[in-house]
Amino acid sequence: MKNEIQKLVDLINRLDLRILLFAVIFLATFSIRLSDNEEEYFVFAKAFADPHWIPGALSIKDVPGTRIIFDTVVGWALGFAGFEQIAAAGRMLCAMLFAFPLSLLFKKLRLSHTEAVFLLTAFVVSHQSFFGNEWIFRSFETKVVSYAFVFYSIYYLIEERFRLSVIFAAAAIYFHVLVGGWNVLALFAYLLLRRLPLREVLISALTLALLLSPLAFYLAGKYLVHNPNEIDGVTVSWVYAYVRN
Repeated sequence: MKNEIQKLVDLINRLDLRILLFAVIFLATFSIRLSDNEEEYFVFAKAFADPHWIPGALSIKDVPGTRIIFDTVVGWALGFAGFEQIAAAGRMLCAMLFAFPLSLLFKKLRLSHTEAVFLLTAFVVSHQSFFGNEWIFRSFETKVVSYAFVFYSIYYLIEERFRLSVIFAAAAIYFHVLVGGWNVLALFAYLLLRRLPLREVLISALTLALLLSPLAFYLAGKYLVHNPNEIDGVTVSWVYAYVRN
């Protein structure tokens, strides 16, 4: 029995780590049943790509905001496939996106293939949430894609390739402002605590600002320009705060 286990361990350690990590994430998250968020965001994406999908339906119209890339791509794809097919394909894509940066991080931590697979399996199949029902690996949505770029950013930060870390941090923001934004705050806090030359920090900040300028321009046009504070005597911010609460 011991020999068989050792042979299995040796086999796992000879395989490509990226394939192993992809298999763990994909098998743990694969489903044709949509999550609550997938149901909501797929509807928004479909309505964004096809405004005449359900004529007169106001509740499915939503300004994409930072979901502009997601809504454009997924909305287009929903013109050729159903919600369940896109969910399954999207989860496969997310598993693939995660496999590459995680393999780099695990190798950097000098974990064997079996240790990496065990650690990832224990995390993915668990509830994952430490606070506020937050999670990383589950469905196909903007937050999940953003986390894949966050892992790249963390890896290059550890490698002290700060410009690349900033580039991937910006990519994370393009998919989810909160996930990417918190990562950026932690990234620059680390750069300051490391007491890097101020010039290096400023260049990194300028790089981030330039990369995010198209997104900032788009969001300003959607949320700031010609966007009234009051409609029919009702303050828009009051409605937003009430609904969110």
